[in-house]
Amino acid sequence: MKKLVVSFFVGELPFVMFKYLKSKKVSLLILLGLAFSSFGLASFKSSQLKEETLSLNASSDPWGSMDTSKYGATFRDLLAGKIKASGTRTINYKTNNDVLAKSDAALNGAGIIPFYHPDTDSTTNWNKEHVWPDSRGAGKTGPGSDPQMLRPADKSENSSRGNYFYGPNESRQWDPSSFGYYQARGEAARIIFYVATRYASNGLSLSNNPNDSSSMKTMGTLRYLVDWNNEYPVTKQEIRRNNYLHNAGFARNPFIDHPDWVNYIWDANGLRNTPYNGSSTIDPNIKLTLNKTSLSLEQGEVDYLNVTISGADEKTLVWDNESDDVISLTKTDDPKTVRLDALKEGTSTVTVYSSANPSIYLTCQINVTIKQQTSFELEEGSVLFKDSLFDYKGVRVDGSNIVIYPQGSLTLKNEENKEINFIDLEGDGLSELSFIAGENMTNYSNYLFDDDGMNLPNVKFLKIINHTDGEAVLTNFSIKYLDQDGIKENKNPEVSSGCSGSIVASSSCCVIVLLFAVVLFAFRKKREN
Repeated sequence: MKKLVVSFFVGELPFVMFKYLKSKKVSLLILLGLAFSSFGLASFKSSQLKEETLSLNASSDPWGSMDTSKYGATFRDLLAGKIKASGTRTINYKTNNDVLAKSDAALNGAGIIPFYHPDTDSTTNWNKEHVWPDSRGAGKTGPGSDPQMLRPADKSENSSRGNYFYGPNESRQWDPSSFGYYQARGEAARIIFYVATRYASNGLSLSNNPNDSSSMKTMGTLRYLVDWNNEYPVTKQEIRRNNYLHNAGFARNPFIDHPDWVNYIWDANGLRNTPYNGSSTIDPNIKLTLNKTSLSLEQGEVDYLNVTISGADEKTLVWDNESDDVISLTKTDDPKTVRLDALKEGTSTVTVYSSANPSIYLTCQINVTIKQQTSFELEEGSVLFKDSLFDYKGVRVDGSNIVIYPQGSLTLKNEENKEINFIDLEGDGLSELSFIAGENMTNYSNYLFDDDGMNLPNVKFLKIINHTDGEAVLTNFSIKYLDQDGIKENKNPEVSSGCSGSIVASSSCCVIVLLFAVVLFAFRKKREN
């Protein structure tokens, strides 16, 4: 008996079932039930896959105890053996597309996290980045098909580097932080050290000369890679993808688990030829003093942290920020000082330590609140908007404009209980504003902004919310009431459709409409017959 294999998209499922069940004269009610079940099952399986991907963790430590009396090439070769034993799965270059889509899956569920970017970014337009360039010995087999070496990158950015060494943007070198994400320096360095360790037997090695011919199979620039590995701590994204790849059967990157092992193999000049004493070289006399241990900022404010250090070079200072979406931490020309920009409401912890002794560190707890406007008056046409008319959070007046901060809101009090049937806004950053409008706080609908103004179904409650990460600036603000002079009563107001319509409607409604059409089609066919 032959097996019939059928392949179709989930969206085609109701039509496939309809054709099959119609031929079997099965009740249309059964058809509807199966279609709804299949829709729910597809949604369930999708969410389960997302949860499974993000919950994977390393099941065991493959490194055991390393002989830290060894150094240089000897330590490298011992570690190379353990890397190969940590995961034996290999795949071809093309199959990496499927693996990288999961190992680097975007946290928001859309596409992947592009290399050289923080894990808050995502893109669906990507291809594979050879962290160790193809032309410098990686190829497309061996190291060239190792998912630890490949990273997904934004297509529009992937050509920026070419096959240059990593380093400052000069003399045939390219800085991994070129797109503003400085932790990419540490991420790139640890991948290069992984390749140079595991594939040393393939003739791959590290160099301090960015003018090396590609035929030499070298990468670097070594002195910067060593500094970056020590300066920039391992990121959460490195840990996530290392865990995922290991659990999927691939080799693990030891320098993500133990970044200090780099120093047992290399120093700034090449393979180490003297023992690395590890913790014994840590200076216990290092002292740090931070100018602030706690800080309260309002959204949009800027402040600075400064640390003094004794017992170690100030260039060994490492700054780390817990929540990049709450606080933006920017290094200045002085390694002892960083700039803090308050982005949105929340808390974050900034940590500073010296790479000469990471066990000595200081922290500053930062709390960001939404800036409040104490009161405002704004002349708009012939209407004077006063603070008595509104409840507001995260709003300020800038000249003749109303500015709504990210997550801020503006609520019309409507004390006279008038019915609103039209609202129009003009300004900048309004495309993602949303409206909550209805009878009261518990009986309302959601609407998205419409450039041409919005007719509302005679509501008594109106709230404008900024859900974006940027400010919305209102330069013109107009609300009309049913009983306002010159406004005719509109008994059948139309709510704008498409993007400006209700955002409450779910995909279930689409399925209902689709299946209703299928039922009508079936009865029509029956009548024709």
